[in-house]
Amino acid sequence: MEIPVKVIKEVVTDIKVDYNPIKTDYLLDESIDLTGLEGNVVYNSGVTKKLQDLIAAGDADTTVSYDFSKAGKTQVTIAHTHGDVTKEYKFDVNVSDAKVIKMLFMMLMLTETGFW
Repeated sequence: MEIPVKVIKEVVTDIKVDYNPIKTDYLLDESIDLTGLEGNVVYNSGVTKKLQDLIAAGDADTTVSYDFSKAGKTQVTIAHTHGDVTKEYKFDVNVSDAKVIKMLFMMLMLTETGFW
């Protein structure tokens, strides 16, 4: 008697984020800080893996992409691929060019105090 076996390929089905990173405001060209990020990658097999652990370990199937080269509101995308399926999670952050303003303010203060 032959018993049929159906093999189901494990794929990622979802990225569930419980908490976004604490930091949401950045300066131009600053690196991302994912402190506070908590979530799970879910697979059709029932397996779950902590998203923050995959990122910290430099998992090749998990990417974090962003562009902080221009001021304004922008999105950070976290993607995970497994079994030829990719799922993404996106969240908004603000990028400021305040570094220039802060530098001008410091120059003004030095000029007014006579230390320039």
